[in-house]
Amino acid sequence: MDAALASDAAGGLLVVVLDTNPVHWVRQRDFGLKHAIESMLLYVNAYLLLHRNNRLVILAAHAGKSVFLFPDPDGTNRNGTAEQFSKVKEQVWRKLQELAQTPITEDNANTSMSAGLSLALCFINRAMNEQRDLRPRILSIQASPDFAAQYISIMNCIFSAQKKRVPIDACVLSEDSS
Repeated sequence: MDAALASDAAGGLLVVVLDTNPVHWVRQRDFGLKHAIESMLLYVNAYLLLHRNNRLVILAAHAGKSVFLFPDPDGTNRNGTAEQFSKVKEQVWRKLQELAQTPITEDNANTSMSAGLSLALCFINRAMNEQRDLRPRILSIQASPDFAAQYISIMNCIFSAQKKRVPIDACVLSEDSS
């Protein structure tokens, strides 16, 4: 089989790291969290429709932690395929409602983008060990400002992604971006 056809048959893996910290989304005047989530869901639906073997992971970088929105971390639903887009949408909204119940204090008010990127890279590494010809990429959607305390961690994630040849696309909606 031709190498290009084999690579095309593999499909891709898109890992979305979504900043869900409400503290920073409140500051967005024209583009709120709900609108960002709806737009992201439209984008991932289009991504899933591009190729039948495309896979999807959605992570939330929340106040002080990062969690899987899709698929379930217990492994019951490993692939985000076009056929199950309605399940993706339902699960994302359900998990976001659970996250909304998490109390935000001064100690955990900062968005953990570095933890989200690290979790994304761990998932990608595991997926690439299972399927060598996988074409992974990360999409980071961020509304919170950059935090100096996370600089080294984020740079380590960027260097790790570069070494694994995983592109990171960034959509920074914060007014104070670096």
